[in-house]
Amino acid sequence: MKRIVSIVLAVLFSLSVFALVGCGNINDADVVILWKDEGVATNPNSLINSMDRAMYIEKVGYTHMGAKGNADEQLKQAKEAVESGCAALVVELINPLHAQEIVESAKAKEIPVVFIDTLQLVPDAVVASYDKCAVVRADLTTVADAKGELIADYIKANFKKLDKNEDGKITYLAHDLGVISTGAVKKANELLATEDYAVKGADKKEINTTVEAADVSITDLLKIDFTQYELILTATDYDAFTVLQALQAKDYNTDKLTTHFVPVITVGDSVDYKAYVVEQGKENYENNKYLVDLTVVDEADLDEMIYTTRNVVGAGRLAGTVIADDDAIAGAVAKIVRNMIKEKDMFDGIEGVDGKTVKIRYIALTE
Repeated sequence: MKRIVSIVLAVLFSLSVFALVGCGNINDADVVILWKDEGVATNPNSLINSMDRAMYIEKVGYTHMGAKGNADEQLKQAKEAVESGCAALVVELINPLHAQEIVESAKAKEIPVVFIDTLQLVPDAVVASYDKCAVVRADLTTVADAKGELIADYIKANFKKLDKNEDGKITYLAHDLGVISTGAVKKANELLATEDYAVKGADKKEINTTVEAADVSITDLLKIDFTQYELILTATDYDAFTVLQALQAKDYNTDKLTTHFVPVITVGDSVDYKAYVVEQGKENYENNKYLVDLTVVDEADLDEMIYTTRNVVGAGRLAGTVIADDDAIAGAVAKIVRNMIKEKDMFDGIEGVDGKTVKIRYIALTE
């Protein structure tokens, strides 16, 4: 089942949270959260939505502010928040060169700082320089393992459809092959060698399958004969988008024919499919409509619809992706903020603590 929050429920929940915060800060705490982009939720699965829920659960009042990608503006916002006497500062950092200045500003007023660091931008030395500073990170060391587990689970559940040549092996192509994909395959094969992952082969006997690389270059996607391959691995959601375009150019992964589907497993969930389709214009819509699961062009509907990588997983397009666990990240940040406001141990009740860093494991998103 997809780990996707209903749009309607998410919107209603967000409205209720803002209503409560707007009526007076809970716990009389005024926490300022600085986002690198707009500072508003543009889809129901965003980290901002997760933060709304987490801060509400922890009963902490807060304000969102966005810098629209401007690092100097974010630095200015941080200093103004500190000067206004905010209870704590939460920062999704834009420029690592500003990290120390933000911390020094907060330190002068003894205001706690928590960095949200999904892109690994915050230097450890900056965090260590202030006793009321912490960082919450998506732990990149777990990406390959999470992806390997996703691959093994997918093979176990879909082996009969995947093993096209009935050789007991799953042949994969890798676009932008790197340490994540190779590590994922290693983890997948470790799992597939265990009794729990044995599958039934063509002879109906239980076998331990393996994932092995195809001896072919995937640099020219449009020349690939996708009928020959059983799985495609990509290292980013941008790579997955490129692969999906190549597949759909040959009528694969459009959800029109279930026989024309090659599973694509990737990392990330942020690529905006809808924006690409809209940019192409109506004249090119026929060539791209299956990226977003619409049968007719209706610009009014498109304005209301959200199609990121996350939304096309399981829709006859992508088989799965590994994503940062936004709810866990936001939950850790909110707990740290609550603890520091109440002058408790900042990591009280929080798992994954390593020094002054909280490491959040990546998770699998499947249909």
